[in-house]
Amino acid sequence: MLRRRAMIGCTVVLLIASAAACSSDAKSATTSTTAAPASVTTAASDKSAASATIVIKNFKFSGTLTAKAGATVTVRNDDDTQHTATAIDATFDTKPIDGGTTVTFVAPKAGTYTFHCDIHNYMQGTLVVTG
Repeated sequence: MLRRRAMIGCTVVLLIASAAACSSDAKSATTSTTAAPASVTTAASDKSAASATIVIKNFKFSGTLTAKAGATVTVRNDDDTQHTATAIDATFDTKPIDGGTTVTFVAPKAGTYTFHCDIHNYMQGTLVVTG
């Protein structure tokens, strides 16, 4: 009987130790999971990592776009046909962009750039680049 109580006591101690270990692992996992979204939020709100997107849809460019010099500018073609985003002064030129795809370029030095589609010249847009 004494031996049986000792075994039960050891089993209880082992169960408590296992539960404590599992509990600390769960806390580590929670801390790790919580930390990731915080860093993502910080990176997303970081103004120095600025980027901008020009959207082409229904044979029109989205309105005037503002980007910082050196930022990545994405041009997304939501139409089913090819378009370009070509600066009037040739500062940037995406070449033909297939429908449903994107291309990127680096925003030039500060200034205001008018651009158009080389394929459909009536499509006009403006990119304002800040310093």
